[in-house]
Amino acid sequence: MKNTLIILCLLFVSAFAKAQQLQSYIDEAQSNNPEIQLLNCAIIEPKKK
Repeated sequence: MKNTLIILCLLFVSAFAKAQQLQSYIDEAQSNNPEIQLLNCAIIEPKKK
């Protein structure tokens, strides 16, 4: 039981780390891609009205 809990914790930590890395890739892509920036602006503008 203790070994199972340790393995589950390690898997969770690994998944969390990969999710953070994926989010950093997404943020970098958004900051470097003008098409995505325009899309974000188009989505944000109607919400401000």
